[in-house]
Amino acid sequence: MVVENPLAVADKHADRHRVRDHAEAFVSFLHREEVQRASVEFGFHPTSEQVAAASKASLTHPSYVFRIADFGGWDRVFTALFSPQGAWTKPVEEAAGPR
Repeated sequence: MVVENPLAVADKHADRHRVRDHAEAFVSFLHREEVQRASVEFGFHPTSEQVAAASKASLTHPSYVFRIADFGGWDRVFTALFSPQGAWTKPVEEAAGPR
């Protein structure tokens, strides 16, 4: 499964807690080339095109990858898995027993 986690500074939160400088510095840090190279060592695909090209031989690509959109999007997947009758919720609640 392709998991794409966007990175952004949450403006209202950063401003309310007066941490914007720290949040923006962290985002900048994660985009640095050496951090992108280090992420490859832990199995993550870099967002930097240069690092991706240089790391191409070490990055594995499964024969089939899918995205949540292939299953109808997050609303449909969330309902199928985590609603009260969901494929995840039901067995977890049954395993937990009566409350």
